Amino acid sequence: MANYKTKAELDFEKEVVNQLTVGHNQWVERKDLYEATPEQLWANLREKINNNNYAVLQGQPLTDQEFGRVQRAIEVQTPYEAAQLLAAENGIGKIVIERDDAQLDKVTLELFWKADVAGGKSSYEIVRQAVRPKGTNINGDDQDRRFDVTLLINGLPLIQLEFKKSTVELGQAFTQIKKYAAESKYTGIYSLLQMFVIMSPDSSAYFANCEPGHFNDSFIFHWRTRDNKPVEDGLKFTQQVLNIPMAHKLVSEYTVMDEERKSLILLRPYQIFVLPGQKIYNATANDRLERYCSRAGIPVISVHGLRHTHASLLLYAGVSIGSVARRLGHSNMNTTQRTYLHVIQELENQDTDKIMRYLTTLM
Repeated sequence: MANYKTKAELDFEKEVVNQLTVGHNQWVERKDLYEATPEQLWANLREKINNNNYAVLQGQPLTDQEFGRVQRAIEVQTPYEAAQLLAAENGIGKIVIERDDAQLDKVTLELFWKADVAGGKSSYEIVRQAVRPKGTNINGDDQDRRFDVTLLINGLPLIQLEFKKSTVELGQAFTQIKKYAAESKYTGIYSLLQMFVIMSPDSSAYFANCEPGHFNDSFIFHWRTRDNKPVEDGLKFTQQVLNIPMAHKLVSEYTVMDEERKSLILLRPYQIFVLPGQKIYNATANDRLERYCSRAGIPVISVHGLRHTHASLLLYAGVSIGSVARRLGHSNMNTTQRTYLHVIQELENQDTDKIMRYLTTLM
């Protein structure tokens, strides 16, 4: 298979990998998986699942047939479905499969833990130049590909890095990823991929995975520091964004599932960082609230909606209209009465029923 990377790109790739593995970083380069095939990546994942679920597997590793069921469960159709799987229940990505031994019944296997950032269960591995074999492309121009760097969390490919040399626009890397998506390269073991990073020595950006044909460059984001300074340099981006815990949080805590469009949205830096003394905008709070509602499987509500709900519940609980007005910051009770007239009328109807029932007892 031909190698289309230039020396400059390969040198930069090595610098990034070195940055990820030095100091307190927890990423480990899997040199034994250099140019890994899909079969090798699946085998690595199988080992992780067996180790991380040793107790529920009762010390009996997955058989070939059982792991085949795991593969089918992981091979979801869209990035949105992938995010749902990873955040399945209480931030724990899990799947349920049947064991070959009927006496063992079904087993729930845990794959990913949102809260276990740099913890005892989560592992962080780097794979360089993973091979993505040629598929069945109707245009006949499909071919074997290599992904520059893949970041595995618990054996799952969740982040892909694509590099370019300084003289090449990052847009070319974005176009390249769109082409790979059209060739169905983000399927199989890569079905759960959440995030792309495109970078060169002097520029960098990130964006969420999406379905082929739906990539939109308006959702390519550039990083900014907590004090709102832009980060373009590729190595600085690596140091600040791809470290642990940030990389783990980006594909879990800072990923929003858009229920309406059935797509993923990665938060921008200003949505992640709240600076000292900086105003928190409704859009920022609503973005986070939407993410939490989606993960909890409840209807999405805005901060303004919570305010109305809070006031309504107080009125239903018998709190006086004056007290509710003061909590809401209304200058007078007339504003509160107009806003919650429907609640007040419902309570008056209930009072009328109570009065009639009481009068009935007197007759």
